Amino acid sequence: MALFAQAQSPIITQENAYLVGDQTIIAWCSNPTAPGDAGANVTWDFSNLNEVEELTFDYVEPSSTLFGYQFPNATLCGRDEDNYHSFYSLSGGFLNVEGYAGYDEGTTDTLKIVYTNTEQYIPLPFEFGDTHSDTFEGSSSAFGFNVSLDGELDFEADGYGTLILPNGTYENAIRYRLNRTQDKTVLGQTTTTTKEQWGWMSPDYRFWLCLMETNNDGFGSEDIVWYSKNPLLLSDNELEV
Repeated sequence: MALFAQAQSPIITQENAYLVGDQTIIAWCSNPTAPGDAGANVTWDFSNLNEVEELTFDYVEPSSTLFGYQFPNATLCGRDEDNYHSFYSLSGGFLNVEGYAGYDEGTTDTLKIVYTNTEQYIPLPFEFGDTHSDTFEGSSSAFGFNVSLDGELDFEADGYGTLILPNGTYENAIRYRLNRTQDKTVLGQTTTTTKEQWGWMSPDYRFWLCLMETNNDGFGSEDIVWYSKNPLLLSDNELEV
């Protein structure tokens, strides 16, 4: 029976999205790690990840935030401890990014990114082998400057199998790989940023179990690695509704 389960690709659906009222605690890690192989029945062993900071994200109604009125189509907002807000909608078979907003540390200036053509971030449902491409555009403002944005992304669910993290082993995991390019134009000058992201999920839990990405702002690269310290069981959340 276990062999049969391993032979099947997990399927992530809209039911796996975060709900208003969810709280996830992540371990921010110091040791960038290769994302491992793609393919079927892969084992990704990240048991040696080293936590350096614990961060908390709350998922709230967009209208309950200071910025909700600017994102009328958003149905979910992820808020971190630094008052940075990510606005999402679940529609058209996608988790869409509507935009971002927050305060810059040490100032009263509001940082905003508002998409006029939303970013279709993750298709729902998806399973191993599924691909998706999208283009998006919008604008941002900060420190008195207005910036126009446009970009594209490519998504592929490129592997499934067993994910091993410092806090447990998840045998029903699927991985996606996302490549994202964004052009920012301000005062006639355009700069390009890129992101390569790998995310691990399971149909048994709310969204990310682990996430890795490499961001390049045109001047240098930054690696990010984190994993969920309190993966939210889908069945637990259903019982709370």
